[in-house]
Amino acid sequence: MVDALDGGLDALVSNAGFGIVGPLEEVSDAEFRDQLEVNLVGTMALCRACLPALRRAGGVIVQISSVGGQVGSSGLGAYNASKFGLEGASEALAEEVGSQGVRVVLVEPGAFRTSIAAKSPAIRGRGGSGQYEALWQELDDFLGYLDADAEDATIAIDAIVAAATVPGAPFRLPVGSGIGSSIREKVAKVLADVDAAEAFLASNRDYVRGDGPAPDPGLAREPVLSGSRPTMASASARPPRGQYDDHDQCLCGVREDLEKGDPRVVAVVVGPVLGHVPSDFTGPMTCSMKRSPGSASRGWPKSITK
Repeated sequence: MVDALDGGLDALVSNAGFGIVGPLEEVSDAEFRDQLEVNLVGTMALCRACLPALRRAGGVIVQISSVGGQVGSSGLGAYNASKFGLEGASEALAEEVGSQGVRVVLVEPGAFRTSIAAKSPAIRGRGGSGQYEALWQELDDFLGYLDADAEDATIAIDAIVAAATVPGAPFRLPVGSGIGSSIREKVAKVLADVDAAEAFLASNRDYVRGDGPAPDPGLAREPVLSGSRPTMASASARPPRGQYDDHDQCLCGVREDLEKGDPRVVAVVVGPVLGHVPSDFTGPMTCSMKRSPGSASRGWPKSITK
């Protein structure tokens, strides 16, 4: 059908989608893939198919994203992944086709009264972990709100029409009550993280490289495995780092430590990291940043993912 558009295509509005609801631990691989296939893979496939016709007409692609493509929320992780992916892909696409006369606009609606909740499938593993009863109640309440009491979708429709018909629309169009504020708060948190990251990396660089003392415990805190759940411990409790001489020693050591809940395991690294991998090793390999038996040195594990 797209091939028949000899005269070109003025606008493509990618509005198909659905939302999986549930904590990520209870979402199956198949359900997660289905979410990505519809909201991300299928959407980008349609864009690729329509680009020749859009190029001939100098058209516009209007991607229906979501505030969930900017802000992650508990219980919406699979949906967030699909919309975050759509936003990143659309940013790249806008750079690629802008010089060809094709515009790309992201519309980011908030919570509007639509049938998306009723049409989205329930996950099969609901409640299987026994860890999220309160979250499930919140999600049920939210779905009921979307179905009956959320904001009318008229202004979202207006935003889509404007994006498709009015030249000069900005790349992102957040729409809905409080959505602009939510995104501004997220941007502020990202900027704060950047500042904190620069300070953290600068203050820990010598220690990480094995050239300096452990950092002040008042300046850094990091996760330490305790049993099967991560807890927080001050940096002063951090053990010296060491090296494993081969991947078998590394893998066996990590597996035993994790099974025992050894609190000395402060991080697990899945390569690539510079080092040696046996030529016959084909699978992913995990290394623990901890002292190996009899070693007094500090540094990154030598064994890595091939």
